[in-house]
Amino acid sequence: MRPSVVVVFIWSFIHSPTFQMSAVQFKGKYKFDRNDNFEEYMTKLGVGMVLRKLGTNSRPTETIEVDGNHMKCTSKTTFKTDIWEFTIGEPYETSTIDGRKVRVSHKWEGEKLVETQVGADGKSKGTVVTRELTSDGDLIVTYEVEGVVGKRYYKRE
Repeated sequence: MRPSVVVVFIWSFIHSPTFQMSAVQFKGKYKFDRNDNFEEYMTKLGVGMVLRKLGTNSRPTETIEVDGNHMKCTSKTTFKTDIWEFTIGEPYETSTIDGRKVRVSHKWEGEKLVETQVGADGKSKGTVVTRELTSDGDLIVTYEVEGVVGKRYYKRE
């Protein structure tokens, strides 16, 4: 098989709808590196100024633990530690850090873990949070609400 054919085959396999990245690959500890448009995202989401400034200036360490399709995520800063657990494909209701009541679901879209939050109380905005790993194993978290996109970048420890 020619090298170009192998590359096309591998690319086609990875980008096919049936390919799913293993949650185990996300397992690890990640140190905050930088934001991109994150405050603008939080503004569009309706987060108040004080919480928005705290969020934008926080430098969390994210720890992801994995047990099959069950994931536990811990976000730790000098001010607060937040822990949330979920099972891929099983929706649940929760309140977010900024007080929104949402129905949350997680699913794989190729090599990305996509979290969809839908307002559960008729007034809270929904958002989509996408987690993906770079080729170096670093974590990029992309947040989107009503066309506004913010990103947070983390380095694997």
